Amino acid sequence: MDEEELNRLRDIVRLQPTKNAELKDQWALKSGSEVHWYLESHLSEYYYRDKDSYIRATEMGESLIEDPEGGTPGNGKSPDKTDLQRRDLIISLVELTEKVDHLPGPNEIKEQSEYALQRYQEEFGNLINAYKAAGLLPGDATKEDFHREIGLRSNSDSRYSESEESDGDADSKDNSGEIDDALKKKMLFDDGI
Repeated sequence: MDEEELNRLRDIVRLQPTKNAELKDQWALKSGSEVHWYLESHLSEYYYRDKDSYIRATEMGESLIEDPEGGTPGNGKSPDKTDLQRRDLIISLVELTEKVDHLPGPNEIKEQSEYALQRYQEEFGNLINAYKAAGLLPGDATKEDFHREIGLRSNSDSRYSESEESDGDADSKDNSGEIDDALKKKMLFDDGI
């Protein structure tokens, strides 16, 4: 790989996810078609397009690039596919949290996240661990802290609404009409939290 190819691959790694237009400007090319031609002619095994057609470096491409400090990432190895998937889940969770302006509950994740709730459960074990990994909850946060933070409600989940009552669950209500804490925790546990 010559110096220009290495520098352009470095740009892809640094800018990813990116588009033809961004690389066109970065590389001072005349059109997105030129970018596409260059990618296919020189870097075809080092990049791919994700489901949204953004340009990303392959694992092999990333392994060729040193981190900005001049060393190799983290433990001296290039990030593996699991690390990259975990990073993407964290990024998506942070973006959703910013979008809804609070920690999203399970149904908000189901309805609004680009990833299924099950992916967070598979990768992190539960949502609390996912929030901790994303830095949205402190590392020593407990389930109670999490429940307090999400307020045991989700704007998109009426099961957590305290205004919803039915004759069949009157025993699960306390004197103030709120859902009993044990029932709330069971509902959250059933959703994989």
